[in-house]
Amino acid sequence: ALPISSGATIVEAILADGTTWRSSRPGSFDRALVDAPCSSSGLWPRLDWKRVTEAGIAALTQQQFALLATATHEVKLGGIIVYAVCSYLPQETEQLCRRALEQLPLELDR
Repeated sequence: ALPISSGATIVEAILADGTTWRSSRPGSFDRALVDAPCSSSGLWPRLDWKRVTEAGIAALTQQQFALLATATHEVKLGGIIVYAVCSYLPQETEQLCRRALEQLPLELDR
């Protein structure tokens, strides 16, 4: 297979708890991908629905929001943050994005 290149010349991958991690240089990233843990509801019909509870969804949305908050701290003004989940539950998608747009220094790129 041929290697796939995004054209990026400087890439930094960081292994850390993204809900609490802070770099020594806030705003130094051009882009961030928040591939957040989720309920996996988008994997239906393979999903074990017994493990999807209201409390579980609430805990996941708190973690998802914390990851987005870290990204807004680390990505420079005018940078790009991509939020991705494999869920179609509104709590993890539309509602979380609305909350982030209201409470974090973000704007939607249309």
